[in-house]
Amino acid sequence: MNTTQTLDQMQQLRLQGMYQAYRSHLNLPLDQQLESHELVAHLTQAEELNRSNEKTATYVKAAKLRLSATIEQVSWVLTSYVLASAVAMPLMGYLAVRLGRKRVLITCVIGFTLLSMLCGVAQSLPQMVVFRVLQGFFGAGLVPISQTLLLDVY
Repeated sequence: MNTTQTLDQMQQLRLQGMYQAYRSHLNLPLDQQLESHELVAHLTQAEELNRSNEKTATYVKAAKLRLSATIEQVSWVLTSYVLASAVAMPLMGYLAVRLGRKRVLITCVIGFTLLSMLCGVAQSLPQMVVFRVLQGFFGAGLVPISQTLLLDVY
C-alpha cells in the first residue's frame, strides 16, 4: 500500500465520521440542520485545502525547473510553510478566542486560497518562499479551528 492510498483511506474515514456525526443529529430544527450541513461542507473544504500542502512535495521538482533553483534552495519552499505554521498555530487559538472562531476560520480560508494562487504565479524563489510563509500562517488555523467548530456543533 503506498502513501497516496493511505492518505485517501484516512480521508474517507474522516469524511465517514463527519457524515455519521451529522446523521446522528438530524433531530435538530431545520434551520440548524442546514447550518450544520453547511458547516460540515466548509470544514471538509478547509481540511482539503490544508491537505493540498502535503501534495506540494510533488511539485517541488516542477518549481525547481521553473525557478531554476537547486534542490537545497527549493527545500526552503517546504520548510518555510512548516515553520510558519508551527509558529502561528498557538496564535490562531488566541485570535479565535479574541475575534471569534468563525471570523478567523473564514479569514484563514480566504488567505490560504489567495496565497495558494500567488504561489502558483511566483516568478522567483524569494517570492515563493514569502508566499509560502504567509500561506503557512493562514494554513495554521484551518484544521484546529475547523475541528473546534465541529466539536461545538456536535
